[in-house]
This record gives sequence, C-alpha cells and structure tokens, in this order.
Amino acid sequence: MVTRPQPCRTRRTILFSISLSRAIEFKQYHYRVPVSLKMTNIPQAPFPRDSRSTMIPIVQLDPDHPFPLLITTTTTSPKLSTPNVETFRIEAMDWSNPVGAVLRDAQQAELDARYGETGKEPGIKPTADNIALFVVSYPVPIVDSATPDPSEFVPIACGALRKLDEEYMEVKRMYATPAVRGTGAAQSVLTALEHYARNTQGIKGIKLEAGKLHVEAIRFYTRSGYEEIPRFGHYKDVPWSRCFEKKFE
Repeated sequence: MVTRPQPCRTRRTILFSISLSRAIEFKQYHYRVPVSLKMTNIPQAPFPRDSRSTMIPIVQLDPDHPFPLLITTTTTSPKLSTPNVETFRIEAMDWSNPVGAVLRDAQQAELDARYGETGKEPGIKPTADNIALFVVSYPVPIVDSATPDPSEFVPIACGALRKLDEEYMEVKRMYATPAVRGTGAAQSVLTALEHYARNTQGIKGIKLEAGKLHVEAIRFYTRSGYEEIPRFGHYKDVPWSRCFEKKFE
C-alpha cells in the first residue's frame, strides 16, 4: 500500500474524510502509475514543468456503485520543498448535464484557437448515444467545518469513455481548466476512466487520439503509461492525429 505523504500546508478538516464516529463501508483499489509521471505544463499552470505525480489508493465511496470516487494525487518537484497532496471527488453524470457541457465548451474553445478552425475534430463526435461514461472532477476543499458550503465544489476537469470494440474503450473529452493544470486534476480523471474500464467485462485496454499540436496532452499521456500506436479507426487518414494505447496488466 502506498502511504500518504505529509501535505505541503496545514490541513484542518478534509471533506469526505472517513469519520471515526460512524462506520462507512467503502472499497479501495491499488494501481501502479509511472514514477516518472509529469503533469501537463501550461503557462497558467501554478506548478512547475518538472513536477511529478503519483497515486495513493482509489476510494469507492459506495460499494454498490462505481461512483463517486475519491482519488488523491501527490505532486513533487525539485522546485517544491515538500509534496503537494490534492484530493478529488469524481462524479459520473449524464452527457446532457450543464456542468459537463460548460467544461466541454471550454475545451472546444481552446482547440478552436489552437488549430484555427471552429469545431475541428476527426471521426465521430461523442454524444449521449455513443459514450459509456462521462465524469467530472471536483477538488475536495479544505474546510473548518464538517458541513461545507456546497459552493466550494467547483468542477475543474472532465473526461469520457466510449466503447470501440469488445476489447477496447476510447478516451474522449479529456479536459482540465487552465488554473488546475499540473495539480493532479487531469490525472484524477484519467485514473477514474481507467478504473471504470478495468472493471468493465472484456475490456483489455484503452486507446485515444490527440492532435499533433496538443503537445502537453501528448506528454501527459505518454508519462501516464500510454504508448504511441498507428492511427486507428476514423483517425487512419488524419495526418495531424497521433494515437496512443494502454494495455491493462
């Protein structure tokens, strides 16, 4: 088991902590992640480019349902005197939920600006009819009270899965808001998607596509254990696409 390092700042009451005054049944999962994992670097990101993140166990809050999950990331860097520990609550939600729609719209706006073309996307766009899962990540706030203000929950990252075939699922709509890039937010979403896929009968791995200009996303995926593969499916004839795969052990 991976033990939780001491946080880089004083933590008082962490929301969703397991209370000693009442019994809560939950499940824990342990997955290996690359020790060389480095988070996405964007100019607005508060953490340095050479930061590294590792995971502690996933907590499944409801043993009878796959979500919500609590996922904690630990980010370290030569420029950080002590590790930065962040906990995220991952919620599954309908594709039509306006919370997720806002995040997806923000992602599309960034892609439009980067590629200079509105709505550019190869293949079939994800919709409510063709995705298997859509999740949103919320940072767990540090609070003084066990009954926090609901406004503390700010959605900061999202991602989706759709089934490619009997053995693979595909990641779509991976996005983290600029202010939280480098903090483990994107990793919390990717870990939740992988966790779901690993527990889906018959699924042996995940594939994904990223545009060649999306260099920070490519860096993030490769350092999260994904290997580049030949373009697949609808991306075969798209010269600006790069495709990746992670096979489950």
